[in-house]
Amino acid sequence: MAISSPSTRIQDIADEFVFLDRTAVLAYLTDSGNVVPHLATLVLQARNIYGGDTVVSLRRDRDPDANSEYLVVGVRTALAPANAHTLLSRLREEWWATTPPEVEDHVLVANEFV
Repeated sequence: MAISSPSTRIQDIADEFVFLDRTAVLAYLTDSGNVVPHLATLVLQARNIYGGDTVVSLRRDRDPDANSEYLVVGVRTALAPANAHTLLSRLREEWWATTPPEVEDHVLVANEFV
């Protein structure tokens, strides 16, 4: 069985996201490779909950108070805010139930209204 490198795993998921700043996001993923497999799972769960054609964006953001960086996963939706919030709550609950706690500092999942 071949062992995949972090860059291979990043390339495997790259087509699943719309990158808002591809260079910044890829640099973050390279530095935080343990996040990558969990992002793949997140996309699948988002599409199962919101619908198969759901578009998911990915951007790097910074918390100046904590002096830290993290990824924002935006689930693009045209749903009414109340309905979208219900689905987002379900997505977060299901995803965090199977995601290691150390990933939590690296990822924020949010609705992105279009």
